[in-house]
Amino acid sequence: MKRREILLSSAAIALASIRTAGAQQEGSFRPTQRQVADLLEDETKFRAVLLGVDALRLNLLLTKGSRLVDNAPGYASSELPLDYVTMKERAVEGAAKLRGMLDSNSDETMKELVPELQNPVQISIEILAKYGVQPGSELLTKQATAFWTFLYTITESGAESTQSVRDWICSSNPFDALCG
Repeated sequence: MKRREILLSSAAIALASIRTAGAQQEGSFRPTQRQVADLLEDETKFRAVLLGVDALRLNLLLTKGSRLVDNAPGYASSELPLDYVTMKERAVEGAAKLRGMLDSNSDETMKELVPELQNPVQISIEILAKYGVQPGSELLTKQATAFWTFLYTITESGAESTQSVRDWICSSNPFDALCG
């Protein structure tokens, strides 16, 4: 099986339970309040977000061999940021705190994440599009929505600071490819 086929099939399977994104504004990717509220509604729906981030992680690993990206800053082992499992736990905690706080009837676009986190979302979209996921497709939108929601729940809930999430992105394989 070719890398592109693996990329597409893994993301399709993992994201089957996340609903299609609504209208997008030009510029930075942002889901609507309705979409995020729906994903935060209960633990089962939020698990689809985690699965979407797992799919992004796999897709970045699959594409990483095809590109020369080494942007991770040097960290001594004693100062390594949180690991992926811990970040997923923080996201689950954050989702529980934020549950019910968004207007589930609003199609208003969510505010942009801080640039240190919005940029990795944009870069993930560019990488996926470059390696075979159709720009503007439902698959790409679902994967971006999952990653955006993941970052939003961790930081907006106060589970982790923007800086610690940014440090994690820039120092963990394969997410370091999104540190630009």
